[in-house]
Amino acid sequence: AIMTLSYHQKVLLQSLLQARGLPTSVFVLDECPLQSFDTLFFSPVYTHVTPRPYALDFSDSTLYRILCLPKRRLIVVGDTHIFDQKTHSPSGLFAKNFKKKRQEKADCLTN
Repeated sequence: AIMTLSYHQKVLLQSLLQARGLPTSVFVLDECPLQSFDTLFFSPVYTHVTPRPYALDFSDSTLYRILCLPKRRLIVVGDTHIFDQKTHSPSGLFAKNFKKKRQEKADCLTN
């Protein structure tokens, strides 16, 4: 499944996937069904030059919902620089945990 924060991006992705015969669910956060997916591609849409605050920082529950949907993998597609460890926000907390998980994975590979 694919989740985006932009309705316009959802429509574009759906049309591209349908044109290629790829049956994939595409949701905007507000439309997301109460189910989990093996893999979730998440497009935050924002870039590091977009002024803050981002929609996903208005509530802890927004990012929490995104993190709870995938059973196995969450793949963030886009500008990951928006997840700044220095900010005291849900996206900043995500950045801290993301860096920690990536370091743990790197440590496992080198040991």
